[in-house]
Amino acid sequence: MQNNIIEKASTQDTPTITKRIRTTNYIIGIHFSTTSKENVSDKISRLIKNDMTNSILTDRPKVK
Repeated sequence: MQNNIIEKASTQDTPTITKRIRTTNYIIGIHFSTTSKENVSDKISRLIKNDMTNSILTDRPKVK
């Protein structure tokens, strides 16, 4: 991923990722909670499980 650039924001200590898609630049700020109880791996697993559960619930065929 050559187009991803990690840099420090000039006004804050928050790191950002800049991604260019065609003619648009997207700047994504990264934030980590200092009081969080789950690590990155746990959070990603939880997000994947939630996404799978939500897609299963919304992709069901409608019963008439």
